[in-house]
Amino acid sequence: MKWNGLSKAAGCWDLSQPNKVGVSIIGTGPGNGEFITPISERSLDESQIVIGWPRSLRELGLNLKQKVVLQQDASTYQNVQYQSWELGLISNQDVAVLIQDDPTTYPASHDFEKLFPCYKIELVPAISSLQLLAAAACISLEDSLLVVYAPDPQGNIDQNDLMRKRQRMIRSFRNGYNLIVLSDIEQTLSQTASFLLKNRISKNTETVVGECMGCADEQVRTLTLSEVAAGNFHWISCMVVRKEKN
Repeated sequence: MKWNGLSKAAGCWDLSQPNKVGVSIIGTGPGNGEFITPISERSLDESQIVIGWPRSLRELGLNLKQKVVLQQDASTYQNVQYQSWELGLISNQDVAVLIQDDPTTYPASHDFEKLFPCYKIELVPAISSLQLLAAAACISLEDSLLVVYAPDPQGNIDQNDLMRKRQRMIRSFRNGYNLIVLSDIEQTLSQTASFLLKNRISKNTETVVGECMGCADEQVRTLTLSEVAAGNFHWISCMVVRKEKN
């Protein structure tokens, strides 16, 4: 089914009234349908309106029959999210937002209470690419700092957030923590590695790079930090910068 452009009556909705509809922010894992959990499938089944990126809607084998499906891309996602918010209120139907990876770690800084005011919000976690790479590198999240860069309201990387997280990376690494970093189109693994080198992290530091984790074209390589700085990696990538050995 396709959204048919219902009226803009939701613009007059009283946002102070109790939650009558719900939105499930559903993690679908890093990209392979095998990582879809039973609770994710159940939350999807209970929703009547579904938002997703093209890959999630096409390739994960999800049952979308008899649902209103709204496809989003990098240029339309804000409008599509508004459409789903409006349509759910008008029709009194629940919404499912499909998030590639895990909604508790990616995308960063999504404030779903602002995106879906007067909805009851549920986060449905999933396996993340960061967890998969940590497992491949045989490290514990307990000994690691997870770094996911946040977007600003225009969808570009938030420069203030970038500065804070860069400082946090240096402090954490020097205090004996691994770094697990998710790439961003505007902050690639190479750029992050170059920053670490400029801050006197050894060029020989062991770094495990994972590209397209959990997908058919997954690739995991062990490199040095200087090799990562000079490299070119898939935009869906992450890396583990191993802590220094005592």
